[in-house]
Amino acid sequence: MLSREPIIQMVGCSTEVAGLTVSPQPPDVILMESALLSEADWEQMALSGDVAIAVLLDADSSLSIGQLLELGIRGVLPQEVAAEELIATVSAIAAGLVVLHPDILNPLPNPISSSDHFPNNPPNRAMADAPLTSRELEVLQLLATGLGNRAIAAQLCISEHTVKFHISSIFSKLNVNSRTEAVTSAMRQGLILI
Repeated sequence: MLSREPIIQMVGCSTEVAGLTVSPQPPDVILMESALLSEADWEQMALSGDVAIAVLLDADSSLSIGQLLELGIRGVLPQEVAAEELIATVSAIAAGLVVLHPDILNPLPNPISSSDHFPNNPPNRAMADAPLTSRELEVLQLLATGLGNRAIAAQLCISEHTVKFHISSIFSKLNVNSRTEAVTSAMRQGLILI
């Protein structure tokens, strides 16, 4: 499917992550199926450096969004993803964005929980203790696009004072001190999409 896309150049295919990252022409993006990955592959992904990695997650996977983001995975998609979505994801993560498919986020009861797969990465409890409201999530999503308070207020039809209140609450709940930290923390936890 990807080889027929004119904006994408296939440089290799391998059953091991290490085989792709040390190839003569290193890729900008690696696309992997989670069901085919060994524990060594997951460890190699954490060391992959500048290579953007997208994972096609199978329905039986016990890995959380938080764990995948901690490993440096920039794209998480279901295995049955549409061609257009796959192509858009490859382009987006190559440009440095993070893509989390809505079908991956919706069925997960707690996308930031951690399991025994990666015991050295403790779970992030910030959101479990103080979940963001739907309005705070809307404000956070708009913060991620780079909008200022006035533009966010206009977009949501609320006052600038209310926007400031929501941002203050977001900072407190995520235990951060800046807009950049808030957006980064929220992306790592799978709370917002960019």
